[in-house]
Amino acid sequence: MSRTPDDLRTVCWDLPNTQAMVGKARRLVADVLAKWGLDAVLDDVVLVVGDPTGPRKGPSLRSWQPF
Repeated sequence: MSRTPDDLRTVCWDLPNTQAMVGKARRLVADVLAKWGLDAVLDDVVLVVGDPTGPRKGPSLRSWQPF
């Protein structure tokens, strides 16, 4: 995983914008948050990933960065 100039951890995936990718995106996010020791926010963040609320059609999974 890469780091920013401010030494913040980042991760980015390029996933197809399809409903089928929601589960995969949630697993990827859960794995990264667990590795970073962020178990306290894991469940909440995983719920948000792929949430189709808002003006867009379907989930937005491209170039998601947790922090």
